[in-house]
Amino acid sequence: MSPLLSIAIATYRRPGYLGELLEGIRLQVETDSLDVEVVINDNASGDETGDVVRSFESLRPSYEANESNLGAVENVLRAYSRSSGDYVLLMGDDDLLEPGFLGRIIDIVKTDPRPGLITGPVTPITVDGEPTGGAIRFPSAGGKDRDFAAGADATEHTFLRAATLSGLCIRRDVGDPDGVRRHANSQYPQMYLAGTAARDGGAKYLNRPVVQVRDNPIRAWTYSSNFMSSGVFAILEEITRDMAGGSGVRSRVTSRRVRAAYGPLYEARSNSFGSFIRAFRGFASVSQYKKSPAFWGMGLALGLLGIHGIALLRRLIRIKGADRVQ
Repeated sequence: MSPLLSIAIATYRRPGYLGELLEGIRLQVETDSLDVEVVINDNASGDETGDVVRSFESLRPSYEANESNLGAVENVLRAYSRSSGDYVLLMGDDDLLEPGFLGRIIDIVKTDPRPGLITGPVTPITVDGEPTGGAIRFPSAGGKDRDFAAGADATEHTFLRAATLSGLCIRRDVGDPDGVRRHANSQYPQMYLAGTAARDGGAKYLNRPVVQVRDNPIRAWTYSSNFMSSGVFAILEEITRDMAGGSGVRSRVTSRRVRAAYGPLYEARSNSFGSFIRAFRGFASVSQYKKSPAFWGMGLALGLLGIHGIALLRRLIRIKGADRVQ
């Protein structure tokens, strides 16, 4: 019989981190006596990754190494497609499960109706595994578990959450790996998988953090000049095109993603003015940014004031706000 849950892990040259993830899975599986399938796809690492996987024989992992590097998106899809569980939990090889998360998933997938997607907040951690702040939640979570009906609501909130791959648990019968390949240039396969699953099957959002996501600066791929934005908006357009309320979802998600460009622009400005100009031009090449007054306002402020000027401006605003309160 197929298991209720598969954990699909795409890995590439991170045997140490992968071992940490597998140890966390092993502890939860053995502590709670869970029937879980572990599927690992190795993108031709050519190192000790296979030995690390084989050291966790109690998990009976299904391990496959590609003959050549197929790219990050295809490696994720191969791990997903080889999974046989009713649900597939996507995990990055350098991230970690929060304690008890697997048991919570199993309890949910035994219920009826079963959501197309199960997920929750993520806890950012450093490369050494130390928390860097509070959990990142949906803006509208409201401090409790939430059920989003299939359609616009589930799609909107899922799309905002799905910038991070780890911790997205997809009901396999509503996932669409073939659709992902139409958007392989986005480098965000989870956005299409999770977006379509939530659109067609609804979503269950757990208030407690579900995974720890490592701030790892070492990647096997690079962002495009527009930070993959054109690919992400193409996914959003396809998922919402024929959906009731789809135009509203596109508008609200686009607004949030445009405002989120502040982070990469700020980081680029802190590196050099040249880096900032390149990042700004990259974003501006995408129509959703080019048409946004908020984007041009952010760019103008960062370009003219720099990060130190922005910091001073924020300080002055806080002082004026305190004076008004007094």
